[in-house]
Amino acid sequence: MKIEIDDNKTVGQISHAFQKQWPNLKIDFFQHTHATDEASPKKELLDENLYLGSVRNLHNPGTILIKATDPIKDVEKRFEDNYGLHVKIFHKMGDNWIESTTTANRTIAEQNSISDEFNEPVDTEIEPYEPDVQ
Repeated sequence: MKIEIDDNKTVGQISHAFQKQWPNLKIDFFQHTHATDEASPKKELLDENLYLGSVRNLHNPGTILIKATDPIKDVEKRFEDNYGLHVKIFHKMGDNWIESTTTANRTIAEQNSISDEFNEPVDTEIEPYEPDVQ
């Protein structure tokens, strides 16, 4: 997928475009960068209504290409290096969004698929017990 990056887009526009492509993943934007294996403090989470121009120090417009085969950590690094955007990718597990700190080596497609399998509804229909009649 391609996402256009420019100062007039909002954090939410980028997040929604990404999640539309991979519904079990999301990108959150933070005030500061953090190591791949380091959790990002929730208090540094940026509001989705903020314009990119107000949250980054590299103001070059461009297009970020995200392929299904890209490792999560590489996508996060590309946002940082090319656009000065501090992002973390999260995956959905049930009702929770988990930061991909320990799964950052997985590809986008792998993590989306694993989350999809985890989130599949479980067949809870139980057949009634019928004792053997002798």
